[in-house]
Amino acid sequence: LTRLARLLLLSGNTEAAADAWNKAAFAEPDKRDDRSLLEGVRCYIALGELDSAEAGVRMVLQSGSNLAMIREGRFLDCLIEAFRTGNVRSLSRLLDDGEYAGRMPAILYSLWKISGEETWQTRLRSEYPASPEARSLTADPPSISTASTPMWFLFSGREGIGAVPAPVPDQPPPVPRPLAPPPPVSAPAQRSTVIQVGVFGREANAKTLAERLTKAGFSPSITGRPVNGAIHFVVTVPPGDNINASLRRLKNAGFEAFPANK
Repeated sequence: LTRLARLLLLSGNTEAAADAWNKAAFAEPDKRDDRSLLEGVRCYIALGELDSAEAGVRMVLQSGSNLAMIREGRFLDCLIEAFRTGNVRSLSRLLDDGEYAGRMPAILYSLWKISGEETWQTRLRSEYPASPEARSLTADPPSISTASTPMWFLFSGREGIGAVPAPVPDQPPPVPRPLAPPPPVSAPAQRSTVIQVGVFGREANAKTLAERLTKAGFSPSITGRPVNGAIHFVVTVPPGDNINASLRRLKNAGFEAFPANK
């Protein structure tokens, strides 16, 4: 599953990669793989699906035991908050935390991209001139260019996955797609978690899966969700009192599933 997820990511199918990472995270009974879970979170951030990204991060921060993964979860949590609200205060605090020394170029780049303040770009250029993030700003011509997906450097191997060849001198450089401005800030809504079992382009396939789940003793629901201009049909079941127990029960019944927000 992890090899499939990497292949899907390299091929540009970020949504399918997110699904594969989440399946990998819960592939072993009683043993959640937080590394795979956070890889799925990165995909959701790149897709702009911040609710799904936050659900994965919360699981790691609330019940994770690996300190490195918890530290990574904190970084991603700050990014999600910054994208959702435009407030980069929590993200900027990581600059003073020695545990994130290896993340400094990515943090500075994020702060600049989200806030638009040139101070962060200046620090990135002067303090980390050899980093991929700083090299993407070099103008003579740029040695790499930022890919169109947001926060390209979130992915492992960002030197290759998030980079495109520099343009030849007699051609104009590609114009990066600007990040959309953050939506107006409103009072935070209460979110509830469900277990996602499948996503289909055809409603008939979603109904078939729902019927199988019903026969197995579950209570499935089908909802429509727009994806790239088309409606996809998402099959979910309630998490129950213990979401991990529900995931194990689904796994034992032959269904691959992962947590998601409504």
